Amino acid sequence: MGETTLTGLMMDDYPLSLTALVERGELFTPGRKVVYRRPDGNVHRTTMGECAGRARRLGSALAELGIGAGDRVGTLMWNQPEHLEAYYAVPLMGAVVHTLNPRLHPEELGFIASDAEDRALIIDESLLPVLDSFRDRHEFEHVIVVSHSGQTPDGMIDYGSLIDNHEPMSWPAADERRACAICYTSGTTGRPKGVLYSHRALFRSSRCSTPTPGASPTPRPWWAPPSSSRDRSSTPNPCSTCSPTKA
Repeated sequence: MGETTLTGLMMDDYPLSLTALVERGELFTPGRKVVYRRPDGNVHRTTMGECAGRARRLGSALAELGIGAGDRVGTLMWNQPEHLEAYYAVPLMGAVVHTLNPRLHPEELGFIASDAEDRALIIDESLLPVLDSFRDRHEFEHVIVVSHSGQTPDGMIDYGSLIDNHEPMSWPAADERRACAICYTSGTTGRPKGVLYSHRALFRSSRCSTPTPGASPTPRPWWAPPSSSRDRSSTPNPCSTCSPTKA
């Protein structure tokens, strides 16, 4: 006679996906400030709700460009709302966000982008010279430029126009074990090595990083890119959980 398994009845089937974290911030704290500095030094402000809404439009735009489940989308940006929007849009639409470290050698950047098979790149206009330094080592199908001058190089796509021309996406249901981010080491011990993070892994990491119950939501964590891109993927999501001002 087989042994009967007694199963729990409390939230065992709730998917630990980043979608839940982003939608929580979008629903409960849409007015929370996102503060950032442009390359010219000027400080600007937007809100969590605006970033989340633009992320939905970015998801629709990427889908129309042919980006689908499991595809890698690279980013070369600073601490700016467009980077936050990419952090949200790419994993929530089912693709994989891949942060590229602009301080790496062009040979390493080319190897990393090629090894990850990045299909698209979202890049700040100020970092176009970095792209030029390794573009001969990997060909992106789409290069989307966050322009500050109002000009976009030939063959590239303007980020603002792309967002404005698409309707918000309804996020698909996400398998918590689906890959959502890929990060590489800086190559100090041989070739850079990539690691894939799942929705579940980053969800659990974010919960471990949030303040204890009753803590004030006023702290202002600094979203600063580390010297290696491997640690970048887990920072914005705790911010969505505890809803502080993002900087």
